[in-house]
Order: sequence, then C-alpha cells, then structure tokens
Amino acid sequence: MQNRLHLDEKTPKMYRHAACAAEPAIVHLEMVIGHYVQSGHRNTPATFTAQYWLGRIAELQMRFDLLPPQKVRLVRLENALSVFIAREQQPDGTMTRRAA
Repeated sequence: MQNRLHLDEKTPKMYRHAACAAEPAIVHLEMVIGHYVQSGHRNTPATFTAQYWLGRIAELQMRFDLLPPQKVRLVRLENALSVFIAREQQPDGTMTRRAA
C-alpha cells in the first residue's frame, strides 16, 4: 500500500507545503552542511554522507513550494556538497574517510 502523503515531482502544487514551513529545515541544513563541509566530516556518523544531505535537499525541493531565494540557498548547499565530494573523491572513485 502506497503512503497517501508521498509527494513527488508530479504532485500538484496545491498539495505541497507553504514556503514558510520550509524555512526552519533550510536553516538547519545550512548549519549542518556548513559544519560538515568545513570539518571534512571527521566528527559525523558514517550514515550522514554527502549523498544523504543531497537527498535531504531534494526532499525539501519536492515537498515545499519554495520561494526563489530559498531555491537559491538550496542550490548553494548542493554546490558546496558537490565541491566537497569532488575534493574528497580518490582517482579510483572511492571516497576518503578521515579518522577522528
């Protein structure tokens, strides 16, 4: 049985949440992703990978009817994570995980 609250790209905007409801989540992501990128993910659990944070951003973009400034902030976070992933990726395609 599919969850009736599941939203995807095809969901009409009338079923999406208002932009003001996304603000606390965006602020949280800015704080956490900023720390994640600056610390080189040394102090984060292994389950919170860059791909996890990219998924959280994508979920916000689907669930909320965001305002243009909010969209820009999320794109900045995606770009920061992309740069971080590229910097951390080894030539063989594996990711480095620094010891704490």
